[in-house]
Order: sequence, then structure tokens, then C-alpha cells
Amino acid sequence: MLEKKSFSIISLFNVPITPVVQEIVELASKHTTTYAEFRDSPEPGTDIIAARDYRTDEQIKAGRLGSIWVRSDQDVGAFMDEYWRLAETVKKPLDEPILPDDHPIHQGYWYVFNGKPVNFIDGDEMTVGKYKMVTKNHPVPIIEIRRCDTYGRLDRLPVKVETVRHEIAPAHKNKRRKPRNSNKIKKVMG
Repeated sequence: MLEKKSFSIISLFNVPITPVVQEIVELASKHTTTYAEFRDSPEPGTDIIAARDYRTDEQIKAGRLGSIWVRSDQDVGAFMDEYWRLAETVKKPLDEPILPDDHPIHQGYWYVFNGKPVNFIDGDEMTVGKYKMVTKNHPVPIIEIRRCDTYGRLDRLPVKVETVRHEIAPAHKNKRRKPRNSNKIKKVMG
């Protein structure tokens, strides 16, 4: 019988509260499958560690600090690497306002339909309201269309690990093919 491991949640460090710090912690947790959470209050006795751009004297004096917590039974190295990578690239929230019904939508542009980024290819001279009416009877009707912050979303993607692909050379590539030798009697029509 397997023994259940007990774990506790420990504080890693305090960080200044920014508009994107909670999102960064959630993304780093998701990308590394490490349980981590952001709390909007500092943990007493924990050092303040922050990216240079985030740490300002005004924030520290104003007490605008939060803390990052993780499970004690997990290796947090990958989480920390991903957190710092995201903290360096993601500086502001996504700029994706909801588009009004009279706003035109164009083929080939990216939009966010019901929270999912989509490359729109469904029609010419379409407006948001018209497209909502067209999809009204679909299994998943479009309720909300937002402008897509493509570059902001690209910054939030996990880093792709390139795989090395080894090609195996064919065995006969540099060898001369042996002639066929057959001792069978060949039938010749004559």
C-alpha cells in the first residue's frame, strides 16, 4: 500500500504587487506543473526579491507587497526560471477590449471569440453584431468578440524545447548493389 505524502505550503519570497504579477505566477505554475499561488499580502520575515523593473521604493514604502507560495514537496527550480523569464517579458496586462456590435471584423485578423484566439476567415464585410447573429444557432454561439493582443499572447507562451532529430542513412546508400543471381530456368516464348 502506498503511503500518502503530506505536504505544506511554504512562502518563497515577497514581490511588489504589479498589474501582472498574479498572471505571471499562474502562467509559470501552469507551464511547469508546479503548484504555486500569489497572495496579496507579504509574508513577514521573508526577503524581498524582485525584478529590477518592478522594485520601486514607493511600492516598498507603501506596503504594496505580495508573496509567492509553493508546495514544500516540489522542486521549484523550473518554476523560478519560468517566473523570472515571464517577469522580464510580460510587463502589462493583455490589451483586449470588447468590440461593439457595429465594429467591422476583417478576414485574416486575429480576434478572441468567447475567450479563445481565432484567425477570422468566415466572411467579407462582417460586423461583430452580424457575426453574432450568424453564429446564434451554432452549438457554441459567439457571445463576446475582443480584439486580440497577439504580441502579448506570444510573450505568455511557454518556451518551446527543440527536439533533436537524428536521420538514419539508408544502408545501401554507399554500397554497390549486388547483381541478382538466379539458377531458375527462365521460360522464353518463341
